[in-house]
Amino acid sequence: MPTLRFSYIISLLICVAIVLPIASCASPSLSKSASGSTARAGQSGNGGGSSTNTPSGQVAPFLTNCPATGTARIAIMPALSTGSQQAIIYLANAQNAASLNSYTIADGQTHTLASFANTSISAAQVSHDGQWILFVATTNNQARLQLIRVDGHDLQTLYCATPVSNGADATSAIQSVQWSSNQQLVVFASYTSSSGIIDLLNIQTGALETVFSSGNGTIYPPITWQDNTHLFLRAPTIDGPSTAIYLLDINKGSNQRFADLQAVYQNSSLLPCWDADSSYDGTRLFISQCTSRPRTSGPGIDGYQGPGSISVEPLTSGSSSTPQTIYSMNAAITQVRVISQNTLLFLVENSSMSQSIDTSQNGLWKIGVDGSQPTQLMSDGAGVSGGPSTLCSFTQYPWSNVSRDGSMYAIQHSSKHGTVQTLLFGSLNGGSPTTFATSSDGTQLAVVGWTTI
Repeated sequence: MPTLRFSYIISLLICVAIVLPIASCASPSLSKSASGSTARAGQSGNGGGSSTNTPSGQVAPFLTNCPATGTARIAIMPALSTGSQQAIIYLANAQNAASLNSYTIADGQTHTLASFANTSISAAQVSHDGQWILFVATTNNQARLQLIRVDGHDLQTLYCATPVSNGADATSAIQSVQWSSNQQLVVFASYTSSSGIIDLLNIQTGALETVFSSGNGTIYPPITWQDNTHLFLRAPTIDGPSTAIYLLDINKGSNQRFADLQAVYQNSSLLPCWDADSSYDGTRLFISQCTSRPRTSGPGIDGYQGPGSISVEPLTSGSSSTPQTIYSMNAAITQVRVISQNTLLFLVENSSMSQSIDTSQNGLWKIGVDGSQPTQLMSDGAGVSGGPSTLCSFTQYPWSNVSRDGSMYAIQHSSKHGTVQTLLFGSLNGGSPTTFATSSDGTQLAVVGWTTI
């Protein structure tokens, strides 16, 4: 969920929107958590998802200018007939332009879905039904929350942040965006002069409310949804990595404070190296940990090493159980993701800025949720090309990293000095991965998620 997408991952309409009558489609059929609310979605192909449609014969108002300050629009989401070919959505941020792209596995073809001049794209993610891409586009010092269909049509702007001032990064005005699996709710973090806040947008009604306020300048970034009413937040990053995870219950209403959060994980290390993700049914938290190596010439971290481990703990209310270790190795486990009811992905990334270290185990691995059958799927390589890999940095849903049919993964790799970025896909059964996008001119590449076309 290392940032919790953790330390290796780390992020409009001066007019009144014309709203046509809408009809809601059926929500996806998901399992239930212990609390009775809909649990985090599992891998279910392109079925389900709640969308907004216009009456027959009427044209949807796909507006791309900003709505009035402090307001938001409903999402107009006509259904798309999709095929069964697995495809990867990815973004590219060049110096003066940005694009959203799709790569189809079967024919090896890349298509540009949308391109934007003098813009950067962040926080991009694919919907549960695989038909829509939600993203933040920042241009002219203003961040816009936008939506586009995976065929490149129906671009629309849902919300615009107030332009930032005093030289602040404009992308920070809408950051850590997370879309619920029922496709109705979007949360994002931002800051004011006095508080870090989390806003909740209902894209079916256009209602916008602040559900959490830190009361100071710190931000508790949303990580992923546990279910459609509970949200994981990570502790602020203040002079070092985050140290904790909290659970926010949006049913408790607006302007909640720290006392309203439920603590679910605390790391006691002085230089924590960890990551986490929740199980399919939302009842367990899987936690990876590694060992930080302090710098000898000053404050900070020189790199990461073993021992590393993966543990699991229950997420029942009031639980104080000690996490149970299911796997350990003498290497730095830096990311963990739940990709099915039975399988996890994890990354091994031994690293150092000052000394030679063993990187032979670096790369992508899979393992059973009980710690069985650890298998290295991809190696980071060696030499100058043997830099770190990272899983999707925007969301933690299974389709962010794994194909809709559960057979393939996608991953981002950087060369040792960050001069070359590469996107690859491979089989979850192993074998050599295939490069489908690469950049050596400073263009930022990032995996957004999987769909079918």
